[in-house]
Amino acid sequence: MRDWLKRAAAEALQISDAWSLVRQRLPQQPIDSEVSILAIGKAAAMMQRAAAEVLAECCLASLVIAPEAYPDTATCRFVQGAHPVPDQRSLQAGEAALAFVQQLPANSTLLVLLSGGASALCEKLPAEISLQDLQALNRYLIASNYSIEQINAVRQSLSLLKAGRLARQVNAGINIVQWLISDVPNDDPAIIGSGPFIVSTAKALPDLPEPFSKLVKRAQATVERLDQRPMPGVETAVLIGSRAMAQALVRWAEAQGINARYRPLYGDIDEVAATIVEEVENHDAQFFVFAGETHLQLPAQPGKGGRNQHLALLLAKKWSAHTSHQALCFGSDGRDGSSDAAGAIFDCATLNREGLDEAIAKADSYHWWQARNGLLFTGATTTNVADLCLVWKSP
Repeated sequence: MRDWLKRAAAEALQISDAWSLVRQRLPQQPIDSEVSILAIGKAAAMMQRAAAEVLAECCLASLVIAPEAYPDTATCRFVQGAHPVPDQRSLQAGEAALAFVQQLPANSTLLVLLSGGASALCEKLPAEISLQDLQALNRYLIASNYSIEQINAVRQSLSLLKAGRLARQVNAGINIVQWLISDVPNDDPAIIGSGPFIVSTAKALPDLPEPFSKLVKRAQATVERLDQRPMPGVETAVLIGSRAMAQALVRWAEAQGINARYRPLYGDIDEVAATIVEEVENHDAQFFVFAGETHLQLPAQPGKGGRNQHLALLLAKKWSAHTSHQALCFGSDGRDGSSDAAGAIFDCATLNREGLDEAIAKADSYHWWQARNGLLFTGATTTNVADLCLVWKSP
């Protein structure tokens, strides 16, 4: 079933393909005025390409901000940002985005195409916050056991673009439409990419170490002044998220006569692993689709890997060699954590578990799976709908 699980993963990527989703949306929400396209995120290139192909006759300009070099610049300007930790390129991308939205002609449309990763790729900071401050904060947030809602709430608190602040700097008289591909819980537009075109829904910030809480206070006055500007109306549509993708994948499996089951998964990675084991043991489905995003506390000197490869380690430990379950854990963007792998795939019955506890403790999942030919490589994909864990249950 190893090959079948890989086919299921490929089907999940096809279901959530950014180019196809934008092409499907355009007839449902036609744009008949002059339009400028701003695409930010891991799926930005494919989203912009699809829109530009259909809107070629009325498209004035396009700006794409993405982590990967974009060879097709015939229909757009491309600016590369950094991910997962912002750097000078991210600040340059933020300046480019701000200049782009401030130069739009009156009575035209701004089409915003947003996907996960935008939070790091595109940023503008208050004068009180340095790039080094931002990088230190992001490294801390990524390594600590915070949810994506908490991480993006903190990011929003010291940004001049996030939490609707980029929208507040668009000239009056512009019709703003945004289409999003979601990688966050409940597909909340205010969390996707930290919501540059929608006001934050965060009720409070998580507790932070004193140096970082001081950063937030230092930026507060500048951020609050920008929040006094009028917030324009923004038409928002989420094209797909992990739930819709996973439910479609279940239907795909059921069409083949396979009893399939879906469950959303968000939270601490150890708790998620325990939930997966419980679900598989307590339900009679053959194929399980778990979709969402985990978080974990990294050690002081973590090894190489990502949360999907780490989740696979935890499942391998919980399932003994007496079971024959097979599992595939991967990030839908094709990049898992600090590695070039998308995730890991394994068969419980044949897996050599030597050194497993040490790999878990050191968060060094990549090298452990590499030694067992268990790494999954997809390359950069055309979407980003969070993470998937696909399990084939043996009798």
